[in-house]
Amino acid sequence: MNTAPILLPQRVDLGDWTKRRPAQPDFLFDHGPVSKTLGGTIGEGGSGKSFLLYQLALSMAGGADLLDFGKMSSGPVTIITLEDSAEKLHRRLWNIIDHYQWKGEKWHWKSQERALENLSIYDGVGKEFAVENDFGLNWLYEVCAGQRLVIIDTLSRAHALDENKAGEIKRVFRRLEAVATETGPHIHFAHHNSKAARLFDNGGDNSGRGSSVIIDDSRWVMNVRNMHVSENAFDEHGNKIPDSEKKLYCRAEITKNNDGQIGMIKWYKRPPKSGCLIPHDVKISEKGLDTADKKGKEKKNGAI
Repeated sequence: MNTAPILLPQRVDLGDWTKRRPAQPDFLFDHGPVSKTLGGTIGEGGSGKSFLLYQLALSMAGGADLLDFGKMSSGPVTIITLEDSAEKLHRRLWNIIDHYQWKGEKWHWKSQERALENLSIYDGVGKEFAVENDFGLNWLYEVCAGQRLVIIDTLSRAHALDENKAGEIKRVFRRLEAVATETGPHIHFAHHNSKAARLFDNGGDNSGRGSSVIIDDSRWVMNVRNMHVSENAFDEHGNKIPDSEKKLYCRAEITKNNDGQIGMIKWYKRPPKSGCLIPHDVKISEKGLDTADKKGKEKKNGAI
């Protein structure tokens, strides 16, 4: 087995920097992450983050935007499922395709053919994959080569180190970042949010579980959460959403973007039978924001 490469800083040749235009960021989609970077989607269990990532994978592999993210590039996509079995992933992908195949115009047989050609799935449940050892790292280098997007679900199952210790999780991130830089794709992980956000239903807390390195060293972060019961929400027809139905809605927000804007918010409704995310035009009245949401919004706007 080859030893994983040790990458040290390299001197940059500045000879032609004043003679050619710099390359523009290679965005995966509008306001999205760029290639050769590391990012993540954070949310509590059952918030819809896995479905969001699977729909993103199908969107990019099939060339059909199923999340209303805007202009999106297509290409080879890989999902490394470490928490859910391949059988469960099959059911989820089936539900997504089944919904859009019959109830939407975005997904058609050409999209399905393209997705089958571009999408690769690796079942890692019960397998010994850990990015901190050379065996796992070398395998990841091979998997990521030639890909546009690589999804790791979840981050905590991609290593065996202590995510609460900055030094240990930083080692994981340095290795993932090296793979992304050397092979070209955006590597994107799913991760659970912090205990504080879960216990107090804190809409203003977008932190992930574990060390702050997880957020600090990510170049792009999306936070996914369920609709709060206290939110005064109205659906796309202007009807107030009753408390009994709020559990069917979730919100995705870009909370960190080193190469573009933050604050893009998308609402989705999840049909109980399929669980897939259907873009929905939800309006929130300021009068219905709970205290945590208000504090989060004030902090984002620079208020004290």
